[in-house]
Amino acid sequence: TFHWTVYMLGMLAYVVFISINPKQFLLSILWLIFIIYAWVIIGILNKKYNLKHFIYIVSCSGIILSIVAFFIYGVEELPYPIGAVRFNTESIILTSTLSPIDNSKRFALSGLQFMLK
Repeated sequence: TFHWTVYMLGMLAYVVFISINPKQFLLSILWLIFIIYAWVIIGILNKKYNLKHFIYIVSCSGIILSIVAFFIYGVEELPYPIGAVRFNTESIILTSTLSPIDNSKRFALSGLQFMLK
């Protein structure tokens, strides 16, 4: 339906935007939040909103955000030898501890407990 189309097009725009200009990472996070808000608002207006789908959206967006943050801050290309990469351990630790995956699991469990009541 329409709100899923908006989400998919927004995520496609997010991936294209971050691949063109990785230095605008914070702006891309704002875009990702805007996409989620638009998905929620359109879903509520069309009476298609579902808490379970919202949890999936937040989880998938968090996973994509974590992967992008890992590749932007955790992997560095070296000029010599050609094609070599270096992994920045501090950045990898930072992106793994601040990963929204853990928070989305807690959110999913709290949503599940809410639905069982």
